[in-house]
Amino acid sequence: MVTLNGDFIQEKQRRIKVLTQEMKKRDVDVVLIYGHSWRKDFIRYVTGFNPTGRHAFAVITADAYITLLVGVPEDVER
Repeated sequence: MVTLNGDFIQEKQRRIKVLTQEMKKRDVDVVLIYGHSWRKDFIRYVTGFNPTGRHAFAVITADAYITLLVGVPEDVER
């Protein structure tokens, strides 16, 4: 189990806020972020989640609702 400190949580919230503000400004309803086994940092940057499987998606809505789609059951349990 990963423990997150307050600074990390605040930074993640700031990143989501900036992203969703830009989405609303540009009239974008949903953003889909993809990460694969070699480049997971896109998902990790926005969500703070580091997937272990080969593929993962983050679906982020303009109202800051985040859905993670992961490729292995172990990621679901984390």
